[in-house]
Amino acid sequence: MRGVVSCASLVLAACVAANGDYQPAGAEALGGDEGSSAGSSTSGLNDDAAEGSTEAAIESTDDEGPQPSSTGSDESDDSTTGDTEGAGPWVFEGVEQLEVINALGFDDDDPSLSANGLELYFASTRSGNEDVYVATRETVGDPWSPPMPLPGPVNTMARDSSPELSLDGLSMTISSDRGGGLGNLDLFLVTRPALDQPWGAPVHLTELNDSNVDGSAVLTSDLTRVFFCSIRGVVGNEDVFVAERKSADLPFGEPVRLGGEINSDYFDCNPWIDPTGSLMLFSTSRGGVTDSDLVVVEQEGGSFGAVVSIEGVNTTAREQDPWLSPDGNELYFSRSLPTDETHIFRAVRAP
Repeated sequence: MRGVVSCASLVLAACVAANGDYQPAGAEALGGDEGSSAGSSTSGLNDDAAEGSTEAAIESTDDEGPQPSSTGSDESDDSTTGDTEGAGPWVFEGVEQLEVINALGFDDDDPSLSANGLELYFASTRSGNEDVYVATRETVGDPWSPPMPLPGPVNTMARDSSPELSLDGLSMTISSDRGGGLGNLDLFLVTRPALDQPWGAPVHLTELNDSNVDGSAVLTSDLTRVFFCSIRGVVGNEDVFVAERKSADLPFGEPVRLGGEINSDYFDCNPWIDPTGSLMLFSTSRGGVTDSDLVVVEQEGGSFGAVVSIEGVNTTAREQDPWLSPDGNELYFSRSLPTDETHIFRAVRAP
């Protein structure tokens, strides 16, 4: 789901608008709800939400239209927000598949990179069931090891997906339909006492879940705020919600739908928030894109600005699950392939 290299806690002052939408202090009323149809919802937790969509106005590229190559070399589609002139540094290049990470014939998505760059968590269906996997390396200059599934109790015979790592690497949220939940994909929190210790048993985040699909939950650096996707109370596909708590040992308060430019009448999901709260990356199908694209919204003076397409990575395929490296120079994300698989890609910031 950051003054990119900073590890400071999120410092947004928050208020709840009259319509129930969450807005940072100084933010204007919700301005992202343009259009009237829901976009296609097709990756990770989004597969389930598609069944609840009232209308799919944007057709999937798995069946028609230009397709991306497996190396990400096809033409870019930056139609998400129209004119991207003045987009500043949000241009990436050198898009490549992470071949050692991906498994041919299966879905690999939801990459989550540790702050030290030595662990890469993701979800994969290669076992015949969606599970959480991790690849490691000794230094950031080394190649990734072959991925390994996390042992129980993190992975089960149920669906376990959407791993999102905290900045300190000691907490991770997952989305699962295992027993003990509300019957659909729910959010769970997993912790470990140290980076070299195994993960403990997932704990159901009861206060964040409802009977609909909930997933892609990203924690701020101080663990007091969480941004996640849900289809509760919205028309169409997922929206981004936020919940807060006063300290990391307390339950979260009631989730609130983000206001401002973040959510629209289309698919808006997979948030990545920087430690300072100065920017958010997410995926959206607004603006007439063929499927979903990666976008960024920055914050100035307490208000989220305009949503801007991330140039150099978006195609007519489905791009989702953005995750920015701590130095801000590497972007990890997932992309659908012509073979109807989803794989993990990496791009580097253009000079």
